[in-house]
Amino acid sequence: MVAPGPPAVGGKGYQVRLYHQILGLAERHEIFLVTFAPGDELEPELVAACRRVTKVPWSLPAAFVTALAHAPSLPISVALFRSHSMATALTAELSTANPDLVQLQLVRMAPYLEGLSSVPIVLDLLDAAELNMRERARAARPGARQLLEVEAGRLGAYEKKAVARTDLSLLISGRDLEYIGNPRNARVLPNGIDPEEMSAAPRERRPATVIFSGTMSYFPNADAATWFARDILPLVRGAIPSAMFRIVGREPAPAVRQLASLPGVTVTGSVPQISEEIAGATVSVCPMRFGSGTQTKILEAMAAGTPVVATPKAMEGIPDDLHRFVHQADSADAFAAEVVRILSHPEPALQLAADGLDAIRRDHTWRRHVSDLEDLYAEAISSATTGRRGLRQP
Repeated sequence: MVAPGPPAVGGKGYQVRLYHQILGLAERHEIFLVTFAPGDELEPELVAACRRVTKVPWSLPAAFVTALAHAPSLPISVALFRSHSMATALTAELSTANPDLVQLQLVRMAPYLEGLSSVPIVLDLLDAAELNMRERARAARPGARQLLEVEAGRLGAYEKKAVARTDLSLLISGRDLEYIGNPRNARVLPNGIDPEEMSAAPRERRPATVIFSGTMSYFPNADAATWFARDILPLVRGAIPSAMFRIVGREPAPAVRQLASLPGVTVTGSVPQISEEIAGATVSVCPMRFGSGTQTKILEAMAAGTPVVATPKAMEGIPDDLHRFVHQADSADAFAAEVVRILSHPEPALQLAADGLDAIRRDHTWRRHVSDLEDLYAEAISSATTGRRGLRQP
């Protein structure tokens, strides 16, 4: 496993995904992890699951200097992770571990494809990088928007070339797969969720409580929290004055912290157990207007049996079979109406949420994700060993 940052159960989306992949795969396979690690701490369960962990130092100032040197040939967001130390560590691990397969995570690790000609390669892209960058550009101010659009175009071209050099590439949703052109060596592998962890939280729900969770330094989350607090919550409180909105998640941006001054709004920052917060709410909202990939916060709420109201944008990366368990609304008025309906009469929404939890337990656990991943590994190894490496271009 070759990662741009240490896998962590409480980390960013890519870190959570790889954490669960490693812990699940370690039950039947030996895992060697090579990862950039800005700090010294790795989660003990992760270290115990790996045969060996190699940490490569990374810092933004040093990475920025390197990125400037590679800027003519690489997108900036990829060049930031081009490292001689990582290349050396990966070469050393390949020579000693002799792996059956190498998985690289995210397009930013694609430069290391160059040294992997003799081993089956899986590239776990998660989001389509160009799509993600174009979503950021859409939300940016005019000057920054133009720069981000240029970076998005460069990412798209680089991403397609990287996929062509792998035996198999993975994306988190059908939308992301379509965006990169449905290459024949790419597959969808949705995220999983741990329903036992989420549903084990205390079931005492706070009355008339709305929750929005996530990393609040991430602009699409900050925008969603702001839109709900300023435009939707006043409509909700007009009908239900006791309604409270809890913004839960680490690293709240200054604009998010300021929302705590509004009536009915609480900004918690990091909390010990996000599952308790979600399971304790009457309704979870996902009012996303920007972003790509899968909104894990929707899966978390479903796994906790908490009713969910989301925008169609938020649902774009959610597996199709789960859409019928989520209340959807696009405008502030419609979103507020859905929330008011659930707060006023929660029983029907709780029953729908219980049905959604059953679907999660049946088809969308991390255990199912890892089982599907093993099948995809077998496909990648077959394509590499039976002469079908026409999928991979030099």
